[in-house]
Amino acid sequence: MGGNSALWGAGSAFAWGVGDFSARFSGERSGVATTTFWMIVVSFAFTLVYALVLDIPIILSLNGSLYLICAGIGITAATGIFYEALTRGPVSIASPIVASYPAIALPISVTLGARPGLWEWGAMGLTLIGVLIASQHRSDQTSSKQQFSKQIARRTSILAFLAAMLFSGCLGSESISSKFHGQAIDPAISVTDFTLLDSQGGEWNWAEHSQGKVMVVVFLFTNCIDVCPVVTQNMKWIENTLTDSEKEKVGLLTITVDPWRDDNFTLTDWKLSQNVSWPHLTVNDTETELESINAVWTEFGISLTIVDESSEARHHPSSYDVNHTTGTVLVDDKGLQRVWWGDLEWVPDLVLADVRTLLSED
Repeated sequence: MGGNSALWGAGSAFAWGVGDFSARFSGERSGVATTTFWMIVVSFAFTLVYALVLDIPIILSLNGSLYLICAGIGITAATGIFYEALTRGPVSIASPIVASYPAIALPISVTLGARPGLWEWGAMGLTLIGVLIASQHRSDQTSSKQQFSKQIARRTSILAFLAAMLFSGCLGSESISSKFHGQAIDPAISVTDFTLLDSQGGEWNWAEHSQGKVMVVVFLFTNCIDVCPVVTQNMKWIENTLTDSEKEKVGLLTITVDPWRDDNFTLTDWKLSQNVSWPHLTVNDTETELESINAVWTEFGISLTIVDESSEARHHPSSYDVNHTTGTVLVDDKGLQRVWWGDLEWVPDLVLADVRTLLSED
């Protein structure tokens, strides 16, 4: 997993670098306004295709749409100013300054009530030091085409700093100012009541068992041999770490994403193998019940596809795998989805901290 993260990070850095140089040459030849316009159009088209191919749900609400409009205006303005800086001076000055927008977002978040720790302040200091080193410009530095004066370098720095300020407001402050360590679900989504089957074969009703509790809801399947056992043991650690009084106010819940194989008997065996006791839910392999669990997946933002390896079974092949975007959702005591943790992002201490944050709310 760490290797993949490094590759994705390196790919992102390479793409940013290519984009910066391309924007400069485009701005010099076609103008900043034209470059900014086509960058926004191409970015929108690419993002839309990306969401459709990966079946990522696009959820819009009134408040969310207003934030998106404001963010769109801010990012467009920031991009235009950044491209203006690229056309007026060297990339070595403009790009590092604009790339420092997360550090600029930190003091902004403090004014909004956030309390960054020493790691955040240290990272900001290192970022600013790196920007100063990377953007050092000597008056005797020349390129094959032109020599940039100190005045040009100063103007480029000012424009780049303005762009970084706009980017920090649009992109950087949300994660820092959030009181949760996981991804805050904003606006919060209310959980519609549902009834599924537990591992004993009986009915389990959401409203009945979740009322007045903070719920930790995880989605997995028992044929998953890598991530799912780890997440289950992390859940077990959280259960064992909670105090007795906290346990009365917190509920743990597992819902399968593979009801065709995970019947109640299979879930019972899974619970025994993992040495856990909280409810594990599924449905019978009937059209009506499959529709009911599909509605639950959709409401919690879970998407999955079945990868066929043969074609013998009625609903699914005898050998198949489940590709799924699953995670853990923290639901507050009012029945609102508040925090999302991806399976590969799980940090037990921080998930527990988010649970306790929800418990501390009035």
